[in-house]
Amino acid sequence: MIKPFFGQLRRFYSPALWLQLRKSPYQIYAHLKIHRFQVDNQLPDAVFPTVLHPGTTPQYVVRRSGPKPFFESALLLHSSRNTKTL
Repeated sequence: MIKPFFGQLRRFYSPALWLQLRKSPYQIYAHLKIHRFQVDNQLPDAVFPTVLHPGTTPQYVVRRSGPKPFFESALLLHSSRNTKTL
């Protein structure tokens, strides 16, 4: 290296488990994302040592909209002031 290049680093951080919970007097909102999930077979001579793992996302999808989670779910519960049901 004759001349070093100083540029910005771009890092992508996605935690393995992400949970957001919001609560108000009449609403409860929960949002769950699982980014990386893998199930391994613990037998010593297993034919398939990895049972379940996320596949690779095509690069054109990652460039267009960023990395996608393995599982994503959202829940919204609304309770009324006049009734006692959800």
